[in-house]
Amino acid sequence: MADHKIYKLSSDEGKVYLAGQNIYDLDSGKTTKRDIEDSFQCKIIRQFVDPKTGFSGYALKDKYSDEIVIFYVGTQPKQKGKGDLKADGAIGAYNLSGLKLDVKQVKQPTFRTS
Repeated sequence: MADHKIYKLSSDEGKVYLAGQNIYDLDSGKTTKRDIEDSFQCKIIRQFVDPKTGFSGYALKDKYSDEIVIFYVGTQPKQKGKGDLKADGAIGAYNLSGLKLDVKQVKQPTFRTS
């Protein structure tokens, strides 16, 4: 981790710095779990990584306040499968067409009541 400043995870500043780049560095292997825990004074209590889509989720617990903060990482173009990029592209295409719907809404069946 290039920035060795110590942050409090429970502070707005800590959350911004972690979400801005550091959680992505952890997800990509550019930094370690221990670096994150030391720099943000927290413990990573849960972690989920889907290598096919690039979606990841992390639950971190602040060492001092016991606050739990959840971070998500998605749309990782270098991941296998690129499923997340396809979904984002489909949502963008629907929105450009003026539908303003997410993919799940578009794929739902339409029922007529009359």
